[in-house]
Amino acid sequence: MLERDPDNTIALNNLAFALNDSHRWAEAESLALRATTIEQSPPYFVNAVVAQVAQGHFADVRATLDRFDHALPRSPGRLVLRARAAFAERDYEAAQQAARRLREETQNNLVFKARSSQLLGAIAETQGQLAAAERHARDFMTESEQRGVLKDYLAGATTAALVELRYRARPAEALRQVEGALQRHPLASLPPLDRPYALLAWFYAQAGRPEQARRLLSEYVANVPQGVRRGEPLRFDLAATGAIAVGEGRSQDAAAAFRGWSQEPGECLTCGLFELATVYDRAHQPDSALAIYERVVNTPSLPYIARYAIAPTYKRLGELYEERGDRAKAREYYGRFVDLWKDADPELQPVVRDVRARMTRLVEDRPR
Repeated sequence: MLERDPDNTIALNNLAFALNDSHRWAEAESLALRATTIEQSPPYFVNAVVAQVAQGHFADVRATLDRFDHALPRSPGRLVLRARAAFAERDYEAAQQAARRLREETQNNLVFKARSSQLLGAIAETQGQLAAAERHARDFMTESEQRGVLKDYLAGATTAALVELRYRARPAEALRQVEGALQRHPLASLPPLDRPYALLAWFYAQAGRPEQARRLLSEYVANVPQGVRRGEPLRFDLAATGAIAVGEGRSQDAAAAFRGWSQEPGECLTCGLFELATVYDRAHQPDSALAIYERVVNTPSLPYIARYAIAPTYKRLGELYEERGDRAKAREYYGRFVDLWKDADPELQPVVRDVRARMTRLVEDRPR
């Protein structure tokens, strides 16, 4: 089509999307930017920014976002994109400002209110602000229920429950939250394509309920066509398969599942990496673990998966470099962790104090 009509913006945009999905970032960026010079439409700017973020070209990202603001100053999408891009650049203050502006400017639009809750929750959790993350997850649940998007309501409940699981090690409370949400909106009450089978399977696998996870994955395969499953942007079925294997001590199977998750097409460039690094870590393969952990924190990542991975990865990298005697690298990553969680909730501050003490010892005990 572009050979016949080089200025066809639909073809430019759709091809840019497909190229982004295939991680052909430079080609996608070129086509999307060309579309923005012909016609102003939010998807063209989104495709351009996704490609620029993936390449780590943040000066170009900011220029494209400024053009988006100028071209479509009333588009809420410009603020969604600005928040996501700032998160990927690890500028959480800018990400939060954009998400709050989105919420303020779209008070009467439940779609974007829900999106702002989702973004604010991810930013808060990344910084160890668990109470705020849970509050935003509840807001997302309420807004999703008001919209009638019950798949998102269940996803919000799962997000809140994972806070209990990951940071407080309270699986019983996490299970109570998810099962309460499922009693309110049973899976059978949703159309099959709207049921978050894979996300729930991942949750149950992490909560120590592998049989429920397997049952959900079986229902997913039975009720959702293969093409739809393969087209899911965040392939939680692979995450669940890996988590089940972890719980059963099958390290090689877990690594294979998480590696497959990390290699899926799409814009989630860190999906599966934290889990894969953890598998190597537990298998006493520190070189492999360290290499993958480095990818977790040095790959531009969008909010929804990176929210739980960045802080523990900084901390673990500090520990691994300290074990190797690389004091400079250890201090660097410990410092990144402390900076990220400096305003974390009081319940997490003992961890921050411990890392600060490690940094002090590294300075005081250095060879003279």
